[in-house]
Amino acid sequence: MKLDNNAVGQTLTFTTVAGEKLRNLKLISFLDAQTLLAIGEDPVADHRQYLPFIPDPKPVRYTDYLYAKFIDANSVPSYYGIPWIIETSIESGGNVPRIMRLPDATDEQIESLKTMALKSGIENFSFEYVNP
Repeated sequence: MKLDNNAVGQTLTFTTVAGEKLRNLKLISFLDAQTLLAIGEDPVADHRQYLPFIPDPKPVRYTDYLYAKFIDANSVPSYYGIPWIIETSIESGGNVPRIMRLPDATDEQIESLKTMALKSGIENFSFEYVNP
């Protein structure tokens, strides 16, 4: 998946060049470095932190690329320079909730499913009990 305007609004999982695995972040927009500075972020320090991990040819200055604004499930924003994200690692979580109906599942089986979901990297899920 490509990190471009078509991805705006999608919930993504990706890995940074520094090896961080980030999950379930919703892409909101793209910003330049001057905008980040204006809102109180520090792209200069962040550029220095990620620069050693960016493959060649490396951007020389923090102003040489755009930054992606994401929000997590609690609407907390975070910002990542485009070169910091390994493009081949980007996966769309989709924006469509998935529903699984388990009318005969026991409490023990539900707990087992919760454990399996967490082990599979699915962290944003819930079980809802509905009386028929």
